[in-house]
Amino acid sequence: MTVKDTYGIIDLMKKIDSIGDVTLASEKTITEARTAYDALPEEVQARVTNYATLENAEEALASLVKAENAKVSTAIEKINAIGKVTLNSEAAITEARTAYEAIADSYKSKVTNYDTLTSAEVTYAHLVALSKIPEGLADEADSDGNLYYYHKGGTIATDVTTVAKNAHGWYYVKNGKVDFGYTGIAKNANGWWRIVKGKVDFNCNSVEKNENGWWYIRGGKVDFNYTGIAKNANGWWRIVNGKVDFNCNSVEKNENGWWYIRGGKVDFNYTGIAKNANGWWRIVNGKVDFNCNSVEKNENGWWYIRG
Repeated sequence: MTVKDTYGIIDLMKKIDSIGDVTLASEKTITEARTAYDALPEEVQARVTNYATLENAEEALASLVKAENAKVSTAIEKINAIGKVTLNSEAAITEARTAYEAIADSYKSKVTNYDTLTSAEVTYAHLVALSKIPEGLADEADSDGNLYYYHKGGTIATDVTTVAKNAHGWYYVKNGKVDFGYTGIAKNANGWWRIVKGKVDFNCNSVEKNENGWWYIRGGKVDFNYTGIAKNANGWWRIVNGKVDFNCNSVEKNENGWWYIRGGKVDFNYTGIAKNANGWWRIVNGKVDFNCNSVEKNENGWWYIRG
């Protein structure tokens, strides 16, 4: 046996003695000792008097590794068992987190679905926060930045399309979310409302449309009780029970007088004689001329007009 072998034995035995109580952290030292032992000639290996200590350490380490890998498998299984996250997922998420934390830090990277656990925790926390919000339209932006969501039963009510209010006003909600891109007329239990860029315009006094037709708006709300003539940027219109009557060809009134209606719209270009249920009337620039005492014509002939 050479001097080199002698020093090799001494160094190896010191390394084996340094193993001490076996933990997962002992793996590097045990591996180095095994590598050094296997590098010795067979006749020299027999002189390593504490070799049994190395074997016992390897056996203990193998047991620890096996147990740790079992913990990894358990954590993976419990994370997979979480499934779709709901307000009832707390126990499953807690069990999965507990199982993960029981793993040694050096083995946690083996939990290949850990991102699923963290995602579930975030989703569950979000659902819990939502569950504490009263039913209705949220006053503030959601955590995802969207303004605003309608909440019901602890979740975003994607089945709700209505007009609802929060601290900032009344808004058009479509599928649980304020639709700031919508301009038109939308309804809730209280009526039909003029919407401009997602918000009720209570200053609107006009004639506006939705998919069901054109409607008379007063104070932002369709006035289904109104029958008369109302105006918008496009003209003056015959309104019957709040809706434009495009079939109207008559003489009708509003607070400004009596007017000739053609196709539901006041025809300010018309001068002649037109009729309604009460008689035939002299029209000048679309309006009945009650001061007319004359003989005038329409497509049916010339007629004597008095008052």
